[in-house]
Amino acid sequence: MKTLFTSIALLTFCMAEGQYFQQRFNLDYTTPALRNERCNSGIRTRDNYMAGNPALHYYAGIGTSYNNTALAAPNNVADRMRFQQLNNTGVTVISNLGYQFADAATAPWYHSYGNGIAEVNNAAHNGGYVTVGTVANNTITGAAAIAGGSDALFTQLDAGGAVISSVRYDILGGADQAWCIRKSAIVINGRPTWILCGQSKRAANNTDCFVARVFSDGTPVWFNRYNFDPGGAPYTSAHNIAKQLCEDAAGYIYVVGTLQDGFAGAGIDGLAFKLTSAGAVIWGNDYNISPDDEFHAVRLTADGNIIVGGFTTFAIVAPATSNMLITKLTAAAGAIMFQNVLRVSSGGNFYTSKCYDIIETAGPQYFLAGPMTRNGVNYEMMYKTNAAGIGINWYRYNQMIYNVGFGLDNVNTAANAGVAYFASMKNTTSPLFSDSHIMKTDYFGRTCNFCTAYPPNNAPLQMEVHQRNRLQQPTAQTRRLISAAFKYSNILICNQAVVICGAAVEASDAEAATAVEKTGAAKFFPNPVVNVLHVQLNTLPAGEYNLSLTDINGKTILQKTYVHNNGKSFTDIDMSSFAPGMYMLTIKKDGVRAEQKIVKQ
Repeated sequence: MKTLFTSIALLTFCMAEGQYFQQRFNLDYTTPALRNERCNSGIRTRDNYMAGNPALHYYAGIGTSYNNTALAAPNNVADRMRFQQLNNTGVTVISNLGYQFADAATAPWYHSYGNGIAEVNNAAHNGGYVTVGTVANNTITGAAAIAGGSDALFTQLDAGGAVISSVRYDILGGADQAWCIRKSAIVINGRPTWILCGQSKRAANNTDCFVARVFSDGTPVWFNRYNFDPGGAPYTSAHNIAKQLCEDAAGYIYVVGTLQDGFAGAGIDGLAFKLTSAGAVIWGNDYNISPDDEFHAVRLTADGNIIVGGFTTFAIVAPATSNMLITKLTAAAGAIMFQNVLRVSSGGNFYTSKCYDIIETAGPQYFLAGPMTRNGVNYEMMYKTNAAGIGINWYRYNQMIYNVGFGLDNVNTAANAGVAYFASMKNTTSPLFSDSHIMKTDYFGRTCNFCTAYPPNNAPLQMEVHQRNRLQQPTAQTRRLISAAFKYSNILICNQAVVICGAAVEASDAEAATAVEKTGAAKFFPNPVVNVLHVQLNTLPAGEYNLSLTDINGKTILQKTYVHNNGKSFTDIDMSSFAPGMYMLTIKKDGVRAEQKIVKQ
């Protein structure tokens, strides 16, 4: 028999400009003429404010639009790098473009893919963006000039998304891909710089990481490749991939990715290494506990260390094939401070999950983004943890075709706090196609159309750490590209200043919850509150309820029990001694749960 539980999440309060939204993007919804899309990364802009006003920031995402041979030319000849840009409320689309690249005006078009994005700023606060990805040979157009099949792609865009310059980087004729780019604190001769990373596969058993420092037009300051071979020199029998990087205020660079012995049957380890601002290796470690341990995301933490997201096959319970992994490392040597497996479970069942991006918010708390796979269907998913990496809740969103391509950013303005989430989702009217997708959630994981939080399932672990020798060599050839841009369209799924959560009735083995709006079940007043909050229960079932109050960091600061009889009943909560800010009040009994956001003045 299906086990049902009822979750009642009441009308929540949201300050001005705290907009929750979802937008999806594709080539042309009107015709329709669609291409498969995914958004691989994104940012909430901090430098490029309109007229210098921080209330007018943007959301900008980068990704890929895949060729559709069913369409007429020119939409059937190449995969395209994709750029989409929203205003601060998520309503207006500023730019929504796809790009093709070639070596010259008469040369055939390469396939092109977008993987990472960062800002360019100037005194007018309209500097634009720099992006990285891949250009690859294209059998459709006959483009075949790239040795190794692919090169790393770097592109500079203006504030409206127009291409200013673009280059491709070739590393010793290998199959090259760039995965991440970040703005750097290092300025050289008055010119700002950016750091980027990726991979270069040069033989069947050999892939090198690369890291580079470049100017905004893509000109390298230095461009190094690295190999951390478990077998040691001559560094020709291991696969190294650098997936993401970050930098501290002193200019030290932290890179994470994967390391695998290049021969059959070898497992995959997490890889992390630290570089000087000039690219010299300070330390390099791999991390292992199971056949597949992968690092994919890294951010600098408020205490000067690094937080890493990825996935592992440790603690697998069928039918899951991998679990999310969170790891905190010391900046000094990459020593493990804590690690935790964040498993996705519901109704006693475990599901596959992976992390491809991670952010730290105040508290600290951590949010990890990636896919979960349930009954063969991929979903957008986000996991929230406390400061020790212990799961608080996880959240499931739209169905997906792809199970890769995710980005997160912290929207940390006082009146607009939340998480910007970049991914892809299945097209709801043409389910064979995937759309790029951008949404904003609050710090409780809720957005318009989605309110449900699922309980965490944690498994602590401690990986073995191995220090590795390395090969480090400067290398890269740079070639200029030309581009062509194509306009795309968008659909606003939902946009509201207040997250409205009705009663959600869900079977543990059902595919989707059925939402039923339930108003008047309880009242909370005054809200905002100065001293005493009055809680009035109306239509909730009679019985003993547990009331808990948590702060914005998820810390429980008050708990009490209350017996509710049929009809109306009241209880009070004294909040006079609590610090001003936002709190979450939860009332629950058995399968009944009500939540309300409370603002303390």
